[in-house]
Amino acid sequence: MPETQKKQLETVLLRFDEKESSDWAGKTPKIIMQIFCRITEIKATFKQNFHNIRQTG
Repeated sequence: MPETQKKQLETVLLRFDEKESSDWAGKTPKIIMQIFCRITEIKATFKQNFHNIRQTG
């Protein structure tokens, strides 16, 4: 995940964290962050694979 994207995401999650002060909400940003990171990894892998297929095909 690019650094700027990470920073934007952290900012959004921090704002979210400030709004919700309950215990549950405190744990949520971490989960959201993990999901976003995973989605980004999958997208990057998919793009790379697609690019490789196009080059060899």
